[in-house]
Amino acid sequence: MPAWRQRHGGSGMAAAAYAAGSTKRRDDVQITLVDPRERFTERLRLHLTATGRQLTSFDIPELLADTGVEFVRGWVTALDADARTVHLDD
Repeated sequence: MPAWRQRHGGSGMAAAAYAAGSTKRRDDVQITLVDPRERFTERLRLHLTATGRQLTSFDIPELLADTGVEFVRGWVTALDADARTVHLDD
């Protein structure tokens, strides 16, 4: 999988929530997180599966509730900075 298609980590969600909090009084800003899955697993803990431990996965829309971040399920296929648009696979 190319690097630009790798899933976001916890830092991506934290950055989106921080940006939404920093701009919540602005009507001209909307923060959207796009991901092909609705579940989040902490990649930093994946090594624990080698010991037989089960990892908890979290519901992304639930994690982002009340943050002001909109969640959209999909793949980003193109960005148009001039038009300020993001194109998704569907």
